[in-house]
Amino acid sequence: MGRIREITGYLVRQTDMLLWSLCSAATLYGILLILSATHTVYRGSLKYVIVQGAGWCIGTAAYFLLSGIDIVELSKKWRWILGFNIGLILLLLTPLGLVRNGNRAWLGVNTIGAKLGIEALKNFPITFQPAEIVKITFILLLAYQLVHLSETRDLKRFTNVIQPTVHVVFMFCFYYVISHDAGSGLVYLFIFVCMAFAAGFAARWLVLGIGGAAVGLVAAWKLRLLRGDWYDRIMVVLDHSYQPQKAGWQQTRGMIALGSGGLTGQGLFHGTQTQSPYRASLPERQTDYIFCVCGEELGTCTHVKGRTYGGKECYAILEGAVDAYEWSFVAVPAQRGAGVIKSFVRTEEGKRFAHEYERLEKAARLGEKYLDGLRSEVLRLCLVCDKSLHSALSKSVRTLDEAALLEMKSAFEARSAELYPPVTQLPGRGEVTKFDGDEYII
Repeated sequence: MGRIREITGYLVRQTDMLLWSLCSAATLYGILLILSATHTVYRGSLKYVIVQGAGWCIGTAAYFLLSGIDIVELSKKWRWILGFNIGLILLLLTPLGLVRNGNRAWLGVNTIGAKLGIEALKNFPITFQPAEIVKITFILLLAYQLVHLSETRDLKRFTNVIQPTVHVVFMFCFYYVISHDAGSGLVYLFIFVCMAFAAGFAARWLVLGIGGAAVGLVAAWKLRLLRGDWYDRIMVVLDHSYQPQKAGWQQTRGMIALGSGGLTGQGLFHGTQTQSPYRASLPERQTDYIFCVCGEELGTCTHVKGRTYGGKECYAILEGAVDAYEWSFVAVPAQRGAGVIKSFVRTEEGKRFAHEYERLEKAARLGEKYLDGLRSEVLRLCLVCDKSLHSALSKSVRTLDEAALLEMKSAFEARSAELYPPVTQLPGRGEVTKFDGDEYII
């Protein structure tokens, strides 16, 4: 126990507790927003909250552990670090690699569980992107590389900036070829630009590199060399009216959420889009669009649209509308998310209509019972007249109204009378009845 306390004390002393406290506060704040974002659409499921909480625990343990490691000594093992980066990304090509939205960028056991038929693995809630882990070791490796070059060479010379540039270009291309996730790959380029600037790269090389990338992007744009989804992603940023129901759908929904929140917000657990039971109202609200959840539900201004402040009414202006939708409210008590609940008769004002409401409901039930009986009679007569029609008619009879059912019933009754006329047992005067054994004789 004494040894454990000694190690724990050492790790705490080596740790920046202020930084840990700030990170923990931000994480707990994010967990609260995730709780709100998943409260309605996932029907109160705490799955994402638990996963995020577990991530905070794992991150805290890793933070204290890494605080006790000498980063300078660790970075000297750069070959191992580079191998770790490459190996972790290569795992995406194994059965552990998961494809989501066209990108093989996640690692998990879900696919293996599905193939083996093991429900626990198939529905295992924890997956992660190796690119997020590799970012840490990439920064460590790049920092060691830049420090070494700055101490032994002049980073303002072109020949000395080639090595780190090749390093980051290799990581971007290597990761993109395997995962097809250009978004995460671009983060490596951004990290490189920031670290190169801090390390003392000559401004001309940075300007040349960024300018060359911009020229290449414009040329690829003009020549239509970009992937279709890349083109759409850039267009929705430049033009908010671009494909609002397709490529621009997520951005449009996010802007609606932010705009409806204004500066005050609608209140935690009260956001219109955030608390909508339909996922399309605010896609990926518990991850990519968590900022929209924050903007819609939490704000800084106390003004509410429709109220008057200082003699002036607070209102919002809708600009740049590109589409319009017609909404209707339908009372559907069996589907609470579909319309308005019929609760008027339970109010003080509506109690005097309760008896009439019950009478109408009883009449409606009797009407349904009558129609069900009429449908059954039509199907019975159909079997008597022509069995081949029964299968098709049994599927369509539910859609027929009373008039159509009565007309069909009359037609079947007439046809059955032709096919099976009544047979008398007693002959008329001057007639002789012959029995073949099929008639029922008293």
